[in-house]
Amino acid sequence: MRSMCVLHVFIVLGLLAGIACSASPSEADDSVARIAATGPKVVTGLVYTSGGSTPAIGATVIATVWDGSTFRASQSETTDSSGFYSITFGPSDWDVGNNIVVGATLGSDVGGGEVIADDSYSQTVNISLGTVVSEFGAPAVLLAAGIVAGALVVGRKRKV
Repeated sequence: MRSMCVLHVFIVLGLLAGIACSASPSEADDSVARIAATGPKVVTGLVYTSGGSTPAIGATVIATVWDGSTFRASQSETTDSSGFYSITFGPSDWDVGNNIVVGATLGSDVGGGEVIADDSYSQTVNISLGTVVSEFGAPAVLLAAGIVAGALVVGRKRKV
């Protein structure tokens, strides 16, 4: 059971890395205006199974905030009986113009999406599981997952 949980974490981390790395230059470059957040940011959405209409009950959802290629914050949640999730970031976790990348996994199915943070209190990212993760295939996703996992471990050790 533990190895299956570890596998899910790596799948979601790979998904997040793949989406973050595939952002168009206008979304990820430093010329995008960054305005400091003045309050929390709530990211909500619905996760559907691969058919796109059935709620994915109990899916693991991870939302990550990126400033270009710099990791800012990450939160996770489990979907309810409607496939709904809600994740809240504090004001110091995000700025207007940051990428908010959301990944979800349920069993072996994965999916994801992203949104550019605006100045509103809440933004929605709906996910349909089975979404293609990377144009470079599974090896690139696994490599990206390892890089992200390593960065998170190193970041945690530095904070202690």
